[in-house]
Amino acid sequence: MKLLYSFIILSILPIALFAQSNFHSGYVLKNNGDTLKGYIDYREWQRSPRKIDFKTDLNDKSVSQFTPASIKAFQISGMVTYVGYIGIISTDKTEFPNLPLGLDTSKRLDTTFLKLLTTGKYLTLYSQEDNIKTRYFIAETNKMPIELKYYQYYNNNNQIEASAIYKGQLLIYINKYLEDNNKVSPKLEKTTYSGDDLGIIVNAINRETKPATAIKKTLTTRIYIGLGLNQTNTKYEEIHSEYPRTYNYKDAHLSPKINLGIDLFDSPNRQKFIFRGDLSFTYTNPQFNLIDPLNKTFVNGISKFNQYTVAFTPQILFGIYTQKNFKIYIDAGVGVNFSTYTNNERIVNAHYYEGGTAIVTNLNKIDYLEGVWFSLPIQLSAVIYNKVEIFCNFTPYSQHSNSSNNTFSNQSMGLGVKYFLGKH
Repeated sequence: MKLLYSFIILSILPIALFAQSNFHSGYVLKNNGDTLKGYIDYREWQRSPRKIDFKTDLNDKSVSQFTPASIKAFQISGMVTYVGYIGIISTDKTEFPNLPLGLDTSKRLDTTFLKLLTTGKYLTLYSQEDNIKTRYFIAETNKMPIELKYYQYYNNNNQIEASAIYKGQLLIYINKYLEDNNKVSPKLEKTTYSGDDLGIIVNAINRETKPATAIKKTLTTRIYIGLGLNQTNTKYEEIHSEYPRTYNYKDAHLSPKINLGIDLFDSPNRQKFIFRGDLSFTYTNPQFNLIDPLNKTFVNGISKFNQYTVAFTPQILFGIYTQKNFKIYIDAGVGVNFSTYTNNERIVNAHYYEGGTAIVTNLNKIDYLEGVWFSLPIQLSAVIYNKVEIFCNFTPYSQHSNSSNNTFSNQSMGLGVKYFLGKH
């Protein structure tokens, strides 16, 4: 019960924290050239922000808001840089299957932030995203960004056609800034309309020898080891066909639990979403005293076994509170459990009487326990300084037997700690 209470308490805790902000150190560059150093609420925007919240001190209760029209740029230290943009953007859709019929060159005047992807001696590459599509912009030094154009549409035969104008735009810069353009121009033909591919071309024009951080593949991994205390509640249900009732037996067992796993996340900064592959080992050894259906005060048998389980659990972690040095996650997954059994016995005293004495005892193996079974665990965890994770988890009853009359199910609750290896 203590483990259950701990899980409930930790489940309630994030509700109070959910609405809190995520301020990181950075600066704002005002339109008059002044720089304001302070803290910016980093929301790891999937779409380009329309405004940002800024504090000069973390303890300030008041928050200033800036828009693309009120500042030139802002930067969150070590993470991301945005610049203000007031100009023309395209409004056609470019993602299948929501494509226009015929070439759509519609556009509008917009005020937005552009995210800096890579920069160098000659060119800077930006991206901008809204609910219509993702756009890419390019700017020469000290000049306004212009959109790299790309269109997709259905022709009259309902076939998809593409107009990759951005390749011609980039070719102009290649010819302008590279004398030895024979190495770069052939790559342009295979360049897709993506931040990675466009960044490679822009870096080549800038004569950068290695990819910029902003456009590198950001999929990051980390490995962890863990140790915890697990309580397994095993339930045995026995259905008697001759007696129209079901008998339930339960047994609880505490044991250590060992974890080894790997995390993958596409944003190493805030780590909002994490895909985790967890490998764990635990065991339990339930024993059930079987009650005589006719005489409930009489124990007429025992079922017992030792169960050793290795579980592989792919799961998704969602960060409900993600500060730089403290994060809270809730997650769920599907556990694939591989179990072996020892000391597997079912002993039943049969009631055949001769002169009032029982003469038969049946000893047999429980042969309907599953070697592979599935479970649906959930977990709540807190990550401290990106090095230590304190967690509690709960798994509802999951059956690991294949008999219709006699079933075994496990429910578990656990507390533990995981340690992340390496630097993060």
